[in-house]
Amino acid sequence: MRRPGLFSLVYRRAAAFAACAFVTLFALSYYVHGRQVYQAWQDDMQQQTDWIATLWTENTRPHDMIDNWRVSHDSVRLLVRDGKGRIVADSAPDRPAPPPESNGLGILVATSPIPGGELVMSRAGQPPFPTHPDLLLLIAGLGMLGVLLLLPVTRAVQAGLDRMADFADRVSGGQLGATMEPPRERELAELTVSLNDMSLRLEEAEARRRQRETDIGHELRSPLNRLRALAGTVARQPGEALRHLPQIEQEIALLDRLTGDMLEMAELDEGKAPLTLQTVSVRAWAADLFQRSRPLVEAAGIAFSSSLSDFDVDAHIDPQRLVQAVGNLIDNAVAAVQGCRSPRIAVMLEVGLAEWSVIVTDNGRGIAEADLPHLFDRFFRSDRQRARRSGAGLGLSIARAIAEAHDGRIAIESLLDQGTTVRLAIRRDDQPE
Repeated sequence: MRRPGLFSLVYRRAAAFAACAFVTLFALSYYVHGRQVYQAWQDDMQQQTDWIATLWTENTRPHDMIDNWRVSHDSVRLLVRDGKGRIVADSAPDRPAPPPESNGLGILVATSPIPGGELVMSRAGQPPFPTHPDLLLLIAGLGMLGVLLLLPVTRAVQAGLDRMADFADRVSGGQLGATMEPPRERELAELTVSLNDMSLRLEEAEARRRQRETDIGHELRSPLNRLRALAGTVARQPGEALRHLPQIEQEIALLDRLTGDMLEMAELDEGKAPLTLQTVSVRAWAADLFQRSRPLVEAAGIAFSSSLSDFDVDAHIDPQRLVQAVGNLIDNAVAAVQGCRSPRIAVMLEVGLAEWSVIVTDNGRGIAEADLPHLFDRFFRSDRQRARRSGAGLGLSIARAIAEAHDGRIAIESLLDQGTTVRLAIRRDDQPE
């Protein structure tokens, strides 16, 4: 079933409001104006009855007075009662006797004493709900004014919503980054600003997606091209195949790492890599991590040192994920000191009052200040690292995603030709939120 439009809904409610206003004003007319009219009629009839009573004398004949009254007053009844309440004369004897007093709803009665009895005047048939014509005109005028005032507002709102619907259709149709001018109405203007922001964010997200696809293609193409060249060399010189095997294995390992990093990042983005949390001793966990990292670093000809905090704390973490994150930081440090004189890497565990941290320091090439804000961008590599063939530039992004999943953070400090310090900090579980 088709839903009613805004214009229809507004005018339905306006019609309901007008009906309620009409009923309310009509009721007020009866209870206020109507009562005043009835009272005025009652007072006028009483004055008329009193005036006739002043003309009554002992010699007045009731039947003569009633006959004369009947001739000139058909709608107003006049009768005379004696001292015992019996009707002596009546201008409308065929009608039921009037009530002893006015009931205010269609029958007015006025009485006045006369010599030897009582003069009674009554009138029936006046409208039970007296209304003033001006009041009806006022109600009609207010209704028309309401329509005239409501019409441009509803049309403006409807037009604004129609423009927004058309704008949403254009954005969903692929016109990402499109914007529209906010209307004058505050609520619609706020909604328009939100829609414009959404469109711009979608454009940025689409640009990042395209750039990511381009970067992935580029990162994968380089080792594939080298493998293709090696395959061609081996095909031309089969006897030299053994000499090229180490390089082939290196390129395959690089491809494996690139693919693994990309899949890892996709899983972290989509929440498909949940943490397997355990309660562990941070000091014991770090000691094991540092011990396992030492042979890999020293095998590359790099001096390795480690230190542990004198304090310990239990943490509810995924130890394997954090080993992966710190491993990425150490891998970056190893790449940064390659080719440097007296390369050194130091790792340290600090336990503070609010958080505990793993710190990785190297004396490598350092990072340019202009590159620091972009280090966590996916596929980004600093200018001094662009010639390296060690990965896709996802290591820091993956490490930060793992840290943030543990309610943690990563901070980097670096100076060119002096080295880099990376701190992975995790909030202590025994601290209040």
